[in-house]
Parts: sequence; structure tokens; C-alpha cells
Amino acid sequence: IIAKADGFIDSDPVILLPRPGELVEVPEIAIDPSGSVSGVVRDAITLKPIADALIFALPAQTQMEHKDFYLRSVEERVTTDTDGRYLFRSLQCRRGKLYGIHEDFAPTLVKDVEIRSDRETTANIVMHVGTTIRGSVTANGKAAARVYVSFFSLDPDNLPRKFTITGPDGAYEMKGVPPCNGFLSFTPEGEINGVFGRREELTTSGDEIVTLDFDVGQNVMQKEQD
Repeated sequence: IIAKADGFIDSDPVILLPRPGELVEVPEIAIDPSGSVSGVVRDAITLKPIADALIFALPAQTQMEHKDFYLRSVEERVTTDTDGRYLFRSLQCRRGKLYGIHEDFAPTLVKDVEIRSDRETTANIVMHVGTTIRGSVTANGKAAARVYVSFFSLDPDNLPRKFTITGPDGAYEMKGVPPCNGFLSFTPEGEINGVFGRREELTTSGDEIVTLDFDVGQNVMQKEQD
């Protein structure tokens, strides 16, 4: 049993093992007022504050899919101000983790954040630029516009997806890809010449530029790293 109430931290679990037909008396459960977490988000190299980073606060045990993050309640996500500062005023778990997202930086995870009811917790976050992936997408040699280019991380500690869309000339650029093993998926808006959702495995190592050109009609991939 876990006691929950608005404005309070969830209680520690109470384990009960009732036998069939047995009436079990639940012991008294104490809960503490909710806690707050604040901090500053900075560039790991320049130490400059990062504005407009999206920060998610989640219970430590949460396993999330990327799409589910945007379904979290407003109380569990905030955006940094021009000084890179963020503040969660009322969190209801004793231990949590923070995810930081920004289009120009690699997703960042801060594990095991203690949330106290008697004082505000400070959790500063540093974000790395990450890898930039860019290139062009064609269909049988012609520029392919509005192709969804997605990067899926296979590392459970990274957010599973970043995406962008090719322009009228078929070009795309995706910044802030984390160092990890993953794959790129090329999905046309609809179906081009019978090809839908081609993919290419890729390992990123950090601050680098990777050029990937892809033909969705012929499934021809050329790769070069700068």
C-alpha cells in the first residue's frame, strides 16, 4: 500500500500478505509535504547557461518512452529561463531523476535526486553538444521532401528518439544526438516507390559531424564522418 495525496510526498510502501477471508488492519501511514527541486542548466564546455531547455522530473523507477514524456502533467515538466534556471515547486516522490532536453544538445539524465520536504534540493545539470547528423534524402536520384528522419537510441539511459524533416531540397540536419548505439530511420510522408521506413544502424561518439545521404528509392547509403 502506498499513500498518495496532493501536496505530499508518496509514502514508503507497506507490504501486506492477507490470507483468504482474513481481515487485515492497515497500520497508520505518515506522509510528508511535497518537496521542491531547482538548479541551473549549463553547456558542459563553455559553462554558459542554456535557455529553453525542457526538464522532466520523474520517480526514480520510471521507464519512459519518448512519446510519453509529453503526456506528463505540467507539474512534472518545466522550461529553463534566460539564465538557465528551472524550478519544480511541488514533487511527490522521495527519490527522482531528471531528464534535460534541448534541440542543440544531447539529452541528459540526472539519476537519484533526493527530494526533501524540509528544504529545497539543488540539482544542476550540464549538457553536451553531442553529434550533428546531416545529409540529403533522395528518391531514385531526385530530392525527397518531407521525409521524417528519426534517430532512435538503444541506450536505456538516453531518450529513445530525436527527429527532423527534410526540406524541399531533401536536406536535413539533426543536432544534439547523444553518444550511443542507435539507428536512423527514414520514413517518407506516405510511401515512395514502395519503400517505407528504411533504417541504418549508427554509433555516435559525441562532438562530431556525421554526413549520411540516403536514397529511399534505391536504398543506397553513403556515410562519411568529418
